[in-house]
Amino acid sequence: MERISLKNPDLLGVAASLLCLIHCVLTPFLLLSSVLIVISPHGNEEEISLFWKALEMVFLILSFWSVRQATRQSLHAWIGYGLYIAWSILAITVILELVDVHFLGDYLKYIAVIVLIILHLYNNFTKHLLHKSR
Repeated sequence: MERISLKNPDLLGVAASLLCLIHCVLTPFLLLSSVLIVISPHGNEEEISLFWKALEMVFLILSFWSVRQATRQSLHAWIGYGLYIAWSILAITVILELVDVHFLGDYLKYIAVIVLIILHLYNNFTKHLLHKSR
């Protein structure tokens, strides 16, 4: 079985985290403005909710995969630990929201996503510095 890997998983991690952050910030506004009801052909709120929850799971899966790949290529062990801790906090908050348990509002989720972005960018930066110095 061939292993799938990316040349630069940190860029996927940054993209997935940014999309997740945009999704998290815009969702309340979209729900309030009823834009999502127009998207659904029958205006079924359950369909919309299911779609939004599925989108959150896609972001979590992409984010986990990029964290896993980036950790393998990381030059510093602490970056890997930080990526996994931030991802775990994000996953826990998203899963708790799926079962309607809201823990510390969205702040913890936003912090975890921002930490993921910063660590992916730092990891990418340090790898490029190493390759340039060779």
